Amino acid sequence: MAIPASYRELDVLLPPRLAVETVWTSLSDKITDALILPDGRADLILRFMLDDDDRPYDIIPIIAGPSADYWFSPAIPCRGFVGLRFKPGFGGYFLGVDLAGIAGRAYSGDEALALAPQLVALCQPATDVESLIIRMEQFFDDYAEPQISAILVRVMNDMHLSGGRAAIKDLARDNGVTVRGLHRLFVKFVGLSPKAFAAVLRFHRALRLLTRAGLSLSHAALEAGYADQAHMTRDFKRHGGFTPAAIPPNLVMVGLPL
Repeated sequence: MAIPASYRELDVLLPPRLAVETVWTSLSDKITDALILPDGRADLILRFMLDDDDRPYDIIPIIAGPSADYWFSPAIPCRGFVGLRFKPGFGGYFLGVDLAGIAGRAYSGDEALALAPQLVALCQPATDVESLIIRMEQFFDDYAEPQISAILVRVMNDMHLSGGRAAIKDLARDNGVTVRGLHRLFVKFVGLSPKAFAAVLRFHRALRLLTRAGLSLSHAALEAGYADQAHMTRDFKRHGGFTPAAIPPNLVMVGLPL
C-alpha cells in the first residue's frame, strides 16, 4: 500500500500481550522539518525511502527512547516511516534495552543494532510498505508476555485518567507504595520519572483542551491542572517549543488515552 502523506495511526489488531499502543506510518510531504512532540513512550521504527513504484529501500531501524522533550525530524521527500509505539512500561522488555539509559534519545542504523542486534531481521528487502507493517507485527511472535508491576499499571491508568493532574504523592499513597518506590518503578520500566511523565500527559491534555474543546487559555490552564496561565506557558515551551497562544497549524498530536 502507499503511505498517506504525513502521520497516520493504523487500525491494526495486535495481541494484547505485545502492549503496543498503536502502529503508525508517516511520509515526509513537506519542505519544512516536522515538529515531533514527546509522549513518554518508546518506539520501534523502520525508516526507509520510497522509489517511483512505492517500493521501500534503504531500510534502517530506529529505537526512540521515551522523552519529555520535543524535537524536529528533517523533511526529506519520499522518506517514510513505519513504527510501533509501545505502551509505557513495556517497550524495554520487547526491545531488550534499558529505557532509562536511552531516554530522550533516538538510535538509528548501526547504533540501534548495537543496542538490539535482533532488529537486523526487520531490515531485509521488502516489496511494499504493507509487508513492512506485517513484518513489524510478526516480529515479536515468539516473545512471552512481559511481567511488570501491577502497582505501576494501576498508577499509569490513574495518571491517564487524570490527564497528569493527580499528585504523585497521592498516586503513591492510593496504590500502597512510597513516593521513592514509585519513582524507582517508573525509572525501571518507563524510563522517565513519574513527575516528568505526568507533565507530558498534562501538556497533551492542555493541547487538546485548546485545539479541540475550544477552551480559553485561562480555562484550559485551570482544567489541565496548571497553577496558572504562566505555568502552562512554561510547560508548552518546555515540551513543544511554542506558547499556548501560538500553537503551530496542522500540529500532529499522537493518539493518547486521555
